[in-house]
Amino acid sequence: MNAGISIVIPAFNPQPRIFARVLRAVAALERPAGIEVDCTIVDNRSDPPLSEAAYIREFMEQQGRATLVREERQGLTYARLRGFRSTTEALVVVFDDDNEPEPGYLKAALACAREWPSVGVWGPGTVDVELLDVVPRAWETRVRETHNERHEQHVQYGSVPASWQPYYPIGMGQVIRREVADAYANAVDSGELS
Repeated sequence: MNAGISIVIPAFNPQPRIFARVLRAVAALERPAGIEVDCTIVDNRSDPPLSEAAYIREFMEQQGRATLVREERQGLTYARLRGFRSTTEALVVVFDDDNEPEPGYLKAALACAREWPSVGVWGPGTVDVELLDVVPRAWETRVRETHNERHEQHVQYGSVPASWQPYYPIGMGQVIRREVADAYANAVDSGELS
């Protein structure tokens, strides 16, 4: 295992106008000094395959350590697991195919890893939802909530078995220590988790 950061982006038939924005944001991420960063896009049976998209090929060519892999088993869990298995760095950062991380996201993730070594999974405290299409004004608040908009004022953490706490990290921008990602993958493979 390496001491760097692996970015995993699962995607299934992403809208090009949105996914291109995601890739531009990932390309603009500030890389922490002395830390290797790679990026793996997981094509979860897109039709047409993501390898055929010119903007994705361009992103791959411009990134030093980028790969595109395909996962034939349909579903976000399988796509994320394929991403975990296709990477080797100590931290895995998962962005959904409609997430646009701020430029300092990787530096913040690394700072959290150093400050809280006993925390295995964490995520963003601030998620701003940008509505790209017109939504009736009466629905805006609900749409933002549904898309996990949040603005936490302080750090929250814990481990409460058999319950979901509102401060638990959501999938977008989730940062996972390699040993936790591997343990999760093994639990899914063994049938312990579904």
